[in-house]
Amino acid sequence: VYRKKLQDAHQGIVLALHIKSPTPNEVYSCRKHTIETAYYAEGAYWLGQIRFAENKKKRTILVQLKFNHRLNNKKIQFNIDEESDGTQRLVDLLPMLFTIGKNSTIYFVDEIDRSLHTKLSLFLLDEFTHRAQEGSNQIIFTAHDVNLINLDNFRQDEIWFIEKTQMGESILKPFSDFEVKNGQDTLKSYLSGRFGAVPMIRRMY
Repeated sequence: VYRKKLQDAHQGIVLALHIKSPTPNEVYSCRKHTIETAYYAEGAYWLGQIRFAENKKKRTILVQLKFNHRLNNKKIQFNIDEESDGTQRLVDLLPMLFTIGKNSTIYFVDEIDRSLHTKLSLFLLDEFTHRAQEGSNQIIFTAHDVNLINLDNFRQDEIWFIEKTQMGESILKPFSDFEVKNGQDTLKSYLSGRFGAVPMIRRMY
């Protein structure tokens, strides 16, 4: 039995990876599990929150995440489905950071900020940028968090706006098409509608 621990400083949680040969019931249970993400990394297929791999004997093994919380100096173990949406989302994104720099890869992430605090989203993007310097890697992501419209972290030509037309079409507009003065509050300008791509909210009464 192999056990590996990863320390998540933000949440103060230890991720315990238990690897064992799955029983038929475990495999069947996993097949019924709702899969949110699927990707291949480090010789194993990751399906949502459960990982399948092969050991040295070429036997299929099952890796399941367990979270150790400390309460009054006692260790309490949680399954991942007992964790918050933010913690589950963070676990979905961690394998991306582990594989950066090993191969030339383009990562596509939809709603990278989903269920995450702004500071954590920025940390993940900063960490990606730092690690990506080791190889040819690129990330293309969508987000709803307007606080990520920050020219201190991104170049203007790296930010694109998506706006829906009345016909239901989605149009991409680069931020670099707009003139931005030094010291201008880009977040305030965006929310005021200067760059477009803001939701049109109409009252029903």
